[in-house]
Amino acid sequence: MNKFFGFAILLVSSASSALAQSELYNPTRSIKDQGISVFGWGSGTINETDELAYEGANSIRVSTRNFFQGGIMTFKDVLNLSGASADPNNLLMLTVRVLDDKATMGTGGGSRGPGAGSAGSGSGTTGLGDDGGREGGGQPGGSRGNGGGQPTSTATVETPEFNMIRLIVGTSDNKNSEIYLPITTSRPNEKGWRQVGVPLQAITGFNATNKMVSRIAMSGSTTATFYVGEIKLMNDATPIFGEVITSDMNIGTDQVVPLQANGFAGATVLKYTWTITAGDGSKSEAEGQGVNRRFRVPGTYSVTCTIADVYGLKKPFTTNPIKIIVN
Repeated sequence: MNKFFGFAILLVSSASSALAQSELYNPTRSIKDQGISVFGWGSGTINETDELAYEGANSIRVSTRNFFQGGIMTFKDVLNLSGASADPNNLLMLTVRVLDDKATMGTGGGSRGPGAGSAGSGSGTTGLGDDGGREGGGQPGGSRGNGGGQPTSTATVETPEFNMIRLIVGTSDNKNSEIYLPITTSRPNEKGWRQVGVPLQAITGFNATNKMVSRIAMSGSTTATFYVGEIKLMNDATPIFGEVITSDMNIGTDQVVPLQANGFAGATVLKYTWTITAGDGSKSEAEGQGVNRRFRVPGTYSVTCTIADVYGLKKPFTTNPIKIIVN
């Protein structure tokens, strides 16, 4: 990965509290007042906007087409995160909102295409260099839509689900580290905002840097627009716990049983592994918060679910077993 940028994070003031946190993008203040600058990456765009807001009046709007095109935030001050990264419970937390994955596109043009007319990747800054060779600024980030004037026809296009944000963190020693952050693991609030976080220790390559962070780049898994409502560093030591929603049951042979579990661990992203143990001690496994399991052989089965931190930084939790009798 090419060398580029960095981004500033305020250190957690106290690790002794159950949930210490510090904001690094505050939507109640303008990005100019916070010493933040934004640049397009590839044919992606990024800008401050008042279209939507998590708090206050503003948010940061990012348009992305894939994992190699989006936006870069740079911060005036470079901060040392070596102390914060020593605690596995310190998370980089983003509050985001994604627009619907349905778009009305004019086949006759009239509106600008993605990134149209804006400056190219990181204009005036070092490019990311992994979007098919595009590096640095100066070139247009896109072209106008097909044709001109009013669109002659429209079509509603289904795009793949936008389910992951790629974050690339750059440090003052010209090293990059990155993480692919799933967003569908977090439930949106009533206004559609989701809070998603990643432990600093889980950012690939970050431990090998000098941890003096100056910029961050953001992109997504598919063509989409998302808004960043807040960015903060948060300490979350909440242990993992959960329960199986499915209860004991007596069923017939070859019947399908839906297995469902709920887990909680604060902002931690969780994974679910089911273990089905037959009466003779043989075991089988399945993955997913909810799975369907067909029981073909009569007998008594014990079912548990192990709920774990996807980054392996917290102790896993195994639920009490449920009993399924197959006749």
